Amino acid sequence: MSIKSFITFEFWRDRWAGRYPNADRIVNRFKKYLTNMGWLFAGKMARMILSMIVGIWVARYLGVEQFGILSFCMTVALLFRPMALFQLEGICIREIVATPEKKDDIIGSSFVLSLLAGIISFIAAMCMIHILRPEEQTYAVIVAIAGSGLVFFCFETFDYWFQAQVKSKVVVVSRSLVLTISSLVKIAGIWFAFPLVYFAWVNMAEIVLTGLSLAIAYKKSGNSINGLGVKWKWVKKLFSDAWPLALSGIAATVYLRIDKIMIGQMSDAAHVGIYTAATRLAEAWYFLPISIMATLYPAVIKAIKDPQVNSDDRMQQIYKLMILIGYLAAILTMVAAKPLVLFLFGDEYETSA
Repeated sequence: MSIKSFITFEFWRDRWAGRYPNADRIVNRFKKYLTNMGWLFAGKMARMILSMIVGIWVARYLGVEQFGILSFCMTVALLFRPMALFQLEGICIREIVATPEKKDDIIGSSFVLSLLAGIISFIAAMCMIHILRPEEQTYAVIVAIAGSGLVFFCFETFDYWFQAQVKSKVVVVSRSLVLTISSLVKIAGIWFAFPLVYFAWVNMAEIVLTGLSLAIAYKKSGNSINGLGVKWKWVKKLFSDAWPLALSGIAATVYLRIDKIMIGQMSDAAHVGIYTAATRLAEAWYFLPISIMATLYPAVIKAIKDPQVNSDDRMQQIYKLMILIGYLAAILTMVAAKPLVLFLFGDEYETSA
């Protein structure tokens, strides 16, 4: 028996058909969503492992102090990521699912709205670093490089169509290819002993290439980029629905990331590097709920509109699953913290445990 046949839905459907009479109906009903979840899960897992390996290599190369400077500046820039994206993802997917014939106007209007938000976010990031570190040129340069990537988050709008269609395979391949290229470039920087600013440029270039790859994937899927429209009606509607979510996203990001900025202001860059190494390992679990919800979101929208489906029960099942994953991740992380830090980062980062 080949590995390919072992992992196909048909194999498990035939295997369970006699034991579970309803297995065939259940598998066929959720096959699209499970396949999409599989691609998202595999893509997130592969990218997480690659990012972690290269990130650890970069951390070892830079040392705690320079790694702390890079982490501090990236945190300041990406603090405004929710503002740049304007939290349009869920709203755009909802509208594309509800009115697929209007997808060009929805995506086009979302692109322009996100572009404007990205420009404002870049300006806000530059103002913030000048307030926090007015005399340190290195910090300003790195934030300027990293913050310019905020403008290119507008290309993420093309991903919303793939999510609405539950077709994440193309997006996963595109993102993974860009990350692989970015990782190789970072490894080359380590090999040739390039300075700290080099890695900020690579991070920014990764955002730009990811956006361009999404646009190319959207066009290759039979869609017309030239046909995208910007309708004031949709801009107004998207803005009206998204701004509370954008504020919520900013608040959540500040809650999650402000600790690095506080440590950098109260202590020094070395302590930021030690703390960042710890959070890298702890936050590695975040991809699980994100992948699951990205796949289930279109199904949730349809369930809410279907009077024959109890959407509250469906949501409750999802919440229980998320809570279970959270407890398991917390326990495993607590048990494995110290040996994992010493093995991956080395003695210099021992305090991270």
